[in-house]
Amino acid sequence: MKRRRWPGSLADRRIKEEIQEHLSRIEEDLVEQGLDTDEARRRALERFGDPAEVEARTRAALGSGSQGAGWADVLRQDLRFGLRQFVRDRRSLSLSVLTLVLGVAATAVVYAVVHAVVLAPLPYQEPDRVVDVNQTSPQGQLYGVSEPNFVDFRDRQRSFEAMAAMGYGNPVLSGRGTAEAVEGMRVSHNLFDMVGLSPLVGRGFTASEDTYGGPTEVAVLAEGAWRRRFGGDPSVVGQVIDLDGVSHAVVGVVASDRTWPGVEVFTPLAPNPEVYRDDQRLKSVGRLLPGATIEDANRDLAEIAEVLSALYPESNDGWGASARPLRDWLVGSRLTGLGYVLLGIVGLFLLMACASVSNLLLARATAREEEMAVRSALGANRKRLVFQLSVEGALLGIVSLGLALPVAHGALRIVRAVGPAEVGRLSEATLSGPVIGLASAAAFLTVMVAGLAPVIFLFRRAITGGLGRSVSSAARGARFRNVLLVAQYGLALAVLASAGLLTRSFVRLQSEELGFEPGGVVRFGVRLPDEQFSARERGLYLDRLADEVQAIPGVEQVGVTSASPYTRYRPSNFVAR
Repeated sequence: MKRRRWPGSLADRRIKEEIQEHLSRIEEDLVEQGLDTDEARRRALERFGDPAEVEARTRAALGSGSQGAGWADVLRQDLRFGLRQFVRDRRSLSLSVLTLVLGVAATAVVYAVVHAVVLAPLPYQEPDRVVDVNQTSPQGQLYGVSEPNFVDFRDRQRSFEAMAAMGYGNPVLSGRGTAEAVEGMRVSHNLFDMVGLSPLVGRGFTASEDTYGGPTEVAVLAEGAWRRRFGGDPSVVGQVIDLDGVSHAVVGVVASDRTWPGVEVFTPLAPNPEVYRDDQRLKSVGRLLPGATIEDANRDLAEIAEVLSALYPESNDGWGASARPLRDWLVGSRLTGLGYVLLGIVGLFLLMACASVSNLLLARATAREEEMAVRSALGANRKRLVFQLSVEGALLGIVSLGLALPVAHGALRIVRAVGPAEVGRLSEATLSGPVIGLASAAAFLTVMVAGLAPVIFLFRRAITGGLGRSVSSAARGARFRNVLLVAQYGLALAVLASAGLLTRSFVRLQSEELGFEPGGVVRFGVRLPDEQFSARERGLYLDRLADEVQAIPGVEQVGVTSASPYTRYRPSNFVAR
């Protein structure tokens, strides 16, 4: 049917005539189904809506599509019309908004975590050139390196611009406030430069301070510890702190909280060439030479390992060495795989939200079918109607996104607070630019995809089908909604199945045989610095402490161990049942 436009009062009269004609056709269909005239009239008004309201909306829509109106005027009028629709249909649209808010917020939270932990570049200078260096056992398992082996690898290698090593510890920090065991690291003098950390105050370590037997009584503070313990005072450089009873001069402060979260103080590694070569406590890293590859480094390390195996067969026989991307160590394949699984699950959840919103919008579109049919008959073309529906969808997306972002922000605060500390960089999961961009794309893409079903339905039934088909179109709309409902149930089943698999894996891990009985066992650590206590004094103290713990009511047994199961090395761990 050719679209026409009528001026002024003629357009108003034509709108009224079309509305009345449409109502009459609905009434006739209902009378043919066996209803009396009064009941048919009442049902027709329920289905069609308030004629005065339909007339006002149609007049506003036709006015915004006049030939003299520019695109800005059309957009402004459609925005006003869309806002009025929101206010008028706020009850029916609130469920759509709530569904979108949950879907978009869940997407933002999961992507923020995966982006921070798995996808974001490592916080190092040129991280692709920094690799993790390990010794490999005869069975192919990865281990750290011992101090003398590290010195040999560092001095003999030809593939690295530099090599460095680090070792964790728990020194007792005193000299400012209460003595406290803190997280510490012994590091090579070039480690800060290797990862691109410049001192905020003072300097890093020198090569002489990193030499065994050299002036090693120096320390570098992490920025967090510097601000908490020393109030961010720059004059801390030159002050003396005690670590395990030994005085150390503070020479600098580094912003290492992102690189090594939790570490408060650094001291020189100063590797001892006389310790056991099979005491593999150190973690070693290397920066590849420009143009060198990991394969080059692996060949180089394998050759050095063969030499060391021949020189020190009692400790190095059969042991090799290898390098791998630093991300493989810091993130790991399991955490990466879990991140992608979570993204897949939240993607299914978003599709489920899309199907749900599409169903809700389709129900709303069925109620507006009469309005669209009248406007089409009065001259509104498809392009014009699609533009208006798109504006209404954009408004729905904006409202949903505006509510979803605060919800995601609050959820991320909870995740950061209760998340496991072992998951590196979880504290950096925030609503960053990429996360907000993805959330925005998810909101608007979901609205646009969900809006396709109503648009297709309206065009097929209300426009191309002409007037007078409203009675049977309700049944067709119901069938269409049933299809969407089946899709929604299918997606929900997929999400539940994925969640069930994750839950089953978690339960299986919880019930895995550990080789010992952890129930009722508690652990705590005691630090007795070698510099203050002789071996005999430490033994006497630990025996006395064990007796005192044994005397506590409810304690059955007490033991002392240098390392608890499934924890990295910690001296003098007490285990009590």
